[in-house]
Amino acid sequence: MKLLALLFFVGICPLVFSQEKELYMQGRIIDEDSKPVADVYIINYRNLDKAVSRQNGIFELWVHPDDSLLISHVSYLPKRIRVFDLMINPVVQISLDTIHIVEVDIFSNPQDDVENARKNTESIHWDPRPKPDDGFTETEMVMDIVTRENNVMRSEATSLSIVKFSPSEVIGAVSKKIKKRKRSKQYSSRKRK
Repeated sequence: MKLLALLFFVGICPLVFSQEKELYMQGRIIDEDSKPVADVYIINYRNLDKAVSRQNGIFELWVHPDDSLLISHVSYLPKRIRVFDLMINPVVQISLDTIHIVEVDIFSNPQDDVENARKNTESIHWDPRPKPDDGFTETEMVMDIVTRENNVMRSEATSLSIVKFSPSEVIGAVSKKIKKRKRSKQYSSRKRK
């Protein structure tokens, strides 16, 4: 028994005393203009402890000297920094995450939008209609689609399934089909003009 207790203390004591103590760290988050950044998340990779910077950009966190921290904010690029580096300089500068987008013109009249879209597609010579590589005519393509859809519908009708019947769902599906047909008729009448 004494031998077991001795082995326990010899094996466990070095592990207990080799653990480094945690340090209370304070740091400050600033942007490229040296202004403090609030609401920045600071996450310790080791134990997933979290802190949030205050209005003055200061945060506080318990860390080990060999830990790494993730500095993250919605408007800024994420940054990974070592605690050892923070001990040397407790100020962390983060950069804005900017996305450059193409200029967009906004018009108030929807008819103008349709006309502008038509002009844009004509200027780049783009045809939205599908271009099959198999040499089918438009009629043959439609017949092929109808045949495939009918086969799917037949297989669904013949398969055994136990489902709830809801009249409101059936009425909703029928009304959607009617609306789609009206829209497709409008599109085909505009196309012929």
